[in-house]
Amino acid sequence: MPFQMHGLVVLAFLGAVLLPPPPVIAVNTDKGSQTNAKKELSGYVLVKLATSSDTAKIAKGHSLEDVKKVGSTGWRQMKIKDTKGSLQKVQELIEAGVQAEPIYEVYAAVTPNDPAWTASPAYLATAMQRISAPAAWDIHTGSQTIGPTVCIIDTGISFSHPDLVGNVFVDGSYNAITNVAGAAAEDDNSHGTHCAGTIGGVGNNNAGVAGVAWRVRMITCKFLSSSGSGSTADAAECVAWCRAQGAKITSNSWGGGGYSQALYDEIKASRDAGHLFVVAAGNANQDINATPSYPASYDLDNIISVGASDPTNDARASFSNYGATQVDLFAPGVNIYSTVLAGSYGLKSGTSMACPHVAGASALLWSYAPSLTYSQVKAHLMSSVDKVAGLAGTCVTGGRLNLLSALKVAGVNPPADPTVTVRLVNGPSSSEGRVEVWYNGQWGTVCDDAWDALDAKVVCRQLGLPTAYAQAYGGARYGQNPAVPIMMDDVACRGTEGTLQSCPHIGPTAQNCAHSKDAGVACPSTAPPDPVSPTIRLVNGRTSSEGRVEVLVGGRWGTVCDDLFGSAEARVICRQLGLPSSSASAKGNAYFGQNSALPIVMDDLGCKGNEATLQACKYKSVHNCQHYEDAGVICAGTTTTTTSDVPLPADKDDFSKGGNGNGKDRKLIT
Repeated sequence: MPFQMHGLVVLAFLGAVLLPPPPVIAVNTDKGSQTNAKKELSGYVLVKLATSSDTAKIAKGHSLEDVKKVGSTGWRQMKIKDTKGSLQKVQELIEAGVQAEPIYEVYAAVTPNDPAWTASPAYLATAMQRISAPAAWDIHTGSQTIGPTVCIIDTGISFSHPDLVGNVFVDGSYNAITNVAGAAAEDDNSHGTHCAGTIGGVGNNNAGVAGVAWRVRMITCKFLSSSGSGSTADAAECVAWCRAQGAKITSNSWGGGGYSQALYDEIKASRDAGHLFVVAAGNANQDINATPSYPASYDLDNIISVGASDPTNDARASFSNYGATQVDLFAPGVNIYSTVLAGSYGLKSGTSMACPHVAGASALLWSYAPSLTYSQVKAHLMSSVDKVAGLAGTCVTGGRLNLLSALKVAGVNPPADPTVTVRLVNGPSSSEGRVEVWYNGQWGTVCDDAWDALDAKVVCRQLGLPTAYAQAYGGARYGQNPAVPIMMDDVACRGTEGTLQSCPHIGPTAQNCAHSKDAGVACPSTAPPDPVSPTIRLVNGRTSSEGRVEVLVGGRWGTVCDDLFGSAEARVICRQLGLPSSSASAKGNAYFGQNSALPIVMDDLGCKGNEATLQACKYKSVHNCQHYEDAGVICAGTTTTTTSDVPLPADKDDFSKGGNGNGKDRKLIT
């Protein structure tokens, strides 16, 4: 494009002051962030140079002092040494054939600053329920290992906040104001910390708030001061920094400056690297189709521009900017409850609060389907909105973010790499999780009927992961996914197949399963720890105090049939392992998965409960069992109930004493 003179703008966050409980407050317009007016940073300009050798020449010839490099696309910040204003100096440089622009001030998108430290967490629930987050969390809660890093370009983050610890990282963070990495990016305003809580407040920890993504890796680039203002020069530097750290998503709750070519160049470079730039649309209550607001109005397809809606009624927030082609979608941005400084929580309103909902949704979606491109993530988020009559014509989609629908869209989307037809979802690492397969043109789950270590070995091999210690899990250990169908049942791999789909199985039309039995797999690279007892071990449990029972009998390891297996046997096993035994519970029906790689060495056990070892109990070595009857135990006082502790389906036999225990009504794999 032909070069034009632009202003170097000071930026600010877009709406993030602590608010009292409803009624919804009116918008404060005492800061530049509340209008789309441009304000230049006095005494400085940005200059783009073809080579580094031009720096001294340009500085000397135009009474400038080189300050620092800005970003990665050739721009430098220079200080004006004569009496000219920034616009005059830019004009002088342009007339001399030098590409230059002012530095604009930008601000966080702020609304009124009344304190509200006693806010009720009910506001959090309202916003999250509005975007169908609770139902989405039943499918996926995020991942730090296979999900993208989110870089929050803002006032920094309170790294020690108890509801952020574990999801925020000092390493990789940066202060663009002082040019110091690490702890120097600590928040001194609370705006960035509030955004972080919405994106990735630690979930399911019985404290504070839960972010859109419960598990996510967040870093920050601080360029806004304690007052919430900053410059386009430092903003461009932050975009380049985040890209260099490998962050595939940046969350940008600020704006208010004029067009900056330097900032545009860095966002474009991030697009070329496959990264998303999620940004607040602004709080001026203006149509930004008619009056552009930057950076939301840059014409780049990796930008997702977010307006603010009221989660109580889905109406556009009174302060939010809008634009039929310049705003992509809306998200909750009124009375949003999240993390603030000093380990506390508070309410804030603004498009600043809407933006991190979408940044968090992008992270959750990308970790659910890691093979997606940035354009696919954006398309899924936009195509899955809830259409809202009052938002028609105010944004591209005419709707508000729906997290559940976005995951459902990704669930049926073909893999970006056609060779990737199996994935592990919702595990703590990329090597374990719920098994989902691409089958007949759709993603779906696998039932845990007959699911064992041989099936797990095939999944691990198909994913290029270690197979020697592959572990199979049932009972929706890694959560259920009711958004997709159950594609495979009664899988019967030999362990040598190249793909799970090539193993004998029952397809989706004949399966009789439920998502409470979604199968999972772990592909560890090392063997599990040695058992406490050399003649008995618990395998495939969540801790060392529970799992499938495997015993050494006659010089060979084997499993135990659940016929007549009850609490007396469970107490003996726990005592033999040196674990609490008084309330030990017995588990049947391959509760902790099957192991068809071993023989069944015990059946019809008859322990009294006071034996020193399971081998000392009465039992039959000749059995009439199958591995779907592999017995397990939980030694009481050491574990808590999770999603895998689901009731056994009513059509399964009662394996405990007093039941028929024969298991012969179950179908066999042939």
